[in-house]
Amino acid sequence: MKIARITSTLLFIAFVFSCSTPEEKMKKYMIGNWKTIYYKWELPTYQKKDTLVEYAFDYSNPDEKRPEGIPVYKFKEDGVFESWHERNGVAGRKTVGKWRVTQDSLFYDLTFKENPYTVSMKLSVIEDGYATSRLMDKDRDGEVDDGLYMETVRLPNDSKE
Repeated sequence: MKIARITSTLLFIAFVFSCSTPEEKMKKYMIGNWKTIYYKWELPTYQKKDTLVEYAFDYSNPDEKRPEGIPVYKFKEDGVFESWHERNGVAGRKTVGKWRVTQDSLFYDLTFKENPYTVSMKLSVIEDGYATSRLMDKDRDGEVDDGLYMETVRLPNDSKE
């Protein structure tokens, strides 16, 4: 009886400690190679005017004009990420930084012109990938009201079990 109680207690403790937190599960999910399939800017008060400006790019449509090519991302287990734009199979200049997931947010820690900064985005899982969104002042009118929304899917040659 004593052995059964000790065994069940040890199994319970092992079960509790083997469970991953939602952040750990999301980090595991994010590791790999991804490409953006949809990208949308909404600027509701473009330069303080009563004007809505929208830019949307459907990267899954091969005839869609793209300003810089398809955004591609690589998230590594050690917390390093790489991103670049691909046009006709050719990769552009890479951006390298650190990434992390906290609750429902994705953070990029970067250095630009020797100045460190952090980009944060709301993160959610979608059917074949993840979506990010954030508000910022894209039109530089002093109001943080411009929304960026992106849908990103795992590259076909990078399937996760």
